[in-house]
Parts: sequence; C-alpha cells; structure tokens
Amino acid sequence: MMLEPKDRKVITSYVSVVFALSWALDVIVYFQGGLANPRSFQILVGVQMLIPALVAVAFRSLRREGFRGTGLCLGKKRYYLAAFALMAVFLGLSFGLSALTPWLTLDGKLTKFQELILAITAKSGQAFPMSVGVFAALMAVQMGILGAILGIPAYWGEEYGWRGYLLPKLLGLGKIRAIAVHGVIWGLWHAPVIAMGFNYPGHPVAGIGFMTVFAVLMGAVFAWLYYASGSIFVPALAHGFLNQGAAYGLFFVAGHHSLLGGPTGLIGLLVLAALVWGLYRWKALDAVGQPLC
Repeated sequence: MMLEPKDRKVITSYVSVVFALSWALDVIVYFQGGLANPRSFQILVGVQMLIPALVAVAFRSLRREGFRGTGLCLGKKRYYLAAFALMAVFLGLSFGLSALTPWLTLDGKLTKFQELILAITAKSGQAFPMSVGVFAALMAVQMGILGAILGIPAYWGEEYGWRGYLLPKLLGLGKIRAIAVHGVIWGLWHAPVIAMGFNYPGHPVAGIGFMTVFAVLMGAVFAWLYYASGSIFVPALAHGFLNQGAAYGLFFVAGHHSLLGGPTGLIGLLVLAALVWGLYRWKALDAVGQPLC
C-alpha cells in the first residue's frame, strides 16, 4: 500500500513543523543547562509536549479538515481502567523482572523516601506526621493516579498530535506499517532530550535507538487504546500514568543500568514487545483505523 502524494506532502509538512518548533525549544533547554537546570528543563519540555497537538490543530484549521472523528469525546469508559491496568502491569513486570537481574537493584531501606522526609522536616522544622510506608503509599496515589489524571492536558498534546493526527494519515501504508512509522517519528522526536541524558544517562546515541524502539512498541499500545476506546483522552491517561508510574518506581531503586534494566531498558522492551504481540495475536490491533467520535 502507498500514500497519495497529497498525503505525503501533508505528513512531511506536519512532521517538519513539529520537529522544527520542538527541537528549537530543546536548543533553549540545552543552553539553559539541560538536566542540570531541572526547573527550566521541566517547564520547556512541558511546553514541547503541547507542540504536536497545537500544530495538528493549526493544520486542521488551515486545511479545513475539521475536528469530528478525532476522538475529542470521553469514549468507552471501560478503557480508562484498561489504560491504568495495562500500564500498571507493564511497569510492575518491568521493574520486577529487572530486579531479578544484575541490571537493577531494589532499595529495601527506602532511602530516597527517607531523604525526602528529611528534606521536608528540615524545611518545616516539625516532626514528620507519618511513617515511611504511609508516606510512600500516599506518594503512589499522588504521583501515579492524581498525577496521571491532572497531567491529561499535557499528555493530550503528544497524543492528539501523534495518534490523533499523524497516525490516521499514515494508515494508507497499512495498519502495521503505519503504527511502526509513526512510532519511529515519535521516538526520534525525543532525540535531543535523550542526547542530553534524559532516560538513558551516559548513552546519548544508543539511548536514541532504545527510545525509538520503545516508541514504536508503546505507540502500538496507545494506538489500540485510542481507536478501541474512541477517545484521545484514554491514551493521554495511559501516557500520564506510564510517566508518573515510572518516576515513582525509581524511588524504590538503588541503581540500575539505563539501557538494560527498568521500563525503558532491555527488560522493559521485552515486556512491551510481549504485550504488543498479544494485542496483535488476539487481533486487538484490528481496531486501529475504525471510526471515532
């Protein structure tokens, strides 16, 4: 299957604009100190996450494509739970299996939680009102659940751009090829921040390759959630829970090899590949391309 010349032109234009704007922000991030300046990094990367959707909205408006059939509705409610469940299983298996290898070491003493409690008490000058275990549980709710829900507007930026605009235009290639190509584009979009040390510190080149593979596989899961639920907000929720849950999981980790252990390392990629194979084997990916609200 091939794309029509007009579709190739739109895709090329869209990707070029998104990459140009996003990577320009990354240059600013770099000269602001990159990861060494976490506040600036978080703000600018947060803005960058909105660029794919903002450009998609601009293209839809200028080309008079309209917004019907792009999943801007709540969709099928059961898939919100499926989004949480899938990401929880993926993260749990990724961290759990990694802990069985030399590539990830768990911290049984909860050192990072202890350090955070010390910082809070030092700032407040008062005794901490709860145990470390209760504090860890509350952080799980705050980061994993509330963080994912409150982060939907930001993660919608990526989802509405990549899944809501780019992927449908690539479907002329066939479902599997479209999912793969849009995943490669999504992965390479992360290249500058990965090169700065995000996710794979110390591995700027190999990290880009690993992130691209991760994006292809996770892009397949998010594409299924998008089309099966009929709502762009479902993959946005999954995306938020993935990022927040992975960050929370690292509180329990004393150290790990970023290319091999954890959700974005080799172990995580194998778990994710098995998940995508299951979706393919059970024909769940057949939902990709079906009509949306």
